[in-house]
Amino acid sequence: MSGFLSLRTLPGVARLLGALSFIVCLTLLVALPRASSLGVDTLGADMLSNDVTLILERRGGAIELFVGGRADVLSTSLDAELVGAVNDEGHVQFADFFSGTWTIAEDLFGNVTASVENETLPAHAMSLMLHPLDAPSVPFYDSVDGVLAVSICSVEDPAADLTLDDNALYAGFILYTDDNEAPLTLSRPMHAGAPLMLNVRDYTDGALTTSYSIMWNPSEPLTLAVAGQV
Repeated sequence: MSGFLSLRTLPGVARLLGALSFIVCLTLLVALPRASSLGVDTLGADMLSNDVTLILERRGGAIELFVGGRADVLSTSLDAELVGAVNDEGHVQFADFFSGTWTIAEDLFGNVTASVENETLPAHAMSLMLHPLDAPSVPFYDSVDGVLAVSICSVEDPAADLTLDDNALYAGFILYTDDNEAPLTLSRPMHAGAPLMLNVRDYTDGALTTSYSIMWNPSEPLTLAVAGQV
């Protein structure tokens, strides 16, 4: 675990995931002591609601963006089919995740437009992971938690057939920009889903600058600014 956490010292902690050709599936028990030692509540209880958490890490010529919430809520609200995550019967294929899940993450954000200073930024997918809602809660507090959540399974391949309704979803993206402290604007399809309550945690070079909750309506762009900016 200590070796994984040392990635915090590297610029762009999550960029390493973009080069991986497989997903490492281990028990998430190794991650839980870290959240406890930080005095951080895990988000298992929140995943029973429709709230969505966004973590931003601004550093090194990029903005790293992690999203976590109920899989059914996110797929509906972002108008994403999550092709490759489920079979024809709608059951999640956890075993297939070993071959990589960045294409599923790309599908999740396929209808989302991200921009900084009116410049559209491609959202390069790192990885995506589904965690059964009845499994141990996943720490989701900063970008290190984000890396763990999108790359480590919380359980072995479940014996029961699970659908998106039974899972939480975590995904990570990198948006390259020379102005990573500028407000980030996200737009989603006007027809997709209901308003989303977002819990936002915004970091710069590993330091939390602001945290807040905001409602994201489908017909309105969402602007995420660092503390002190309009």
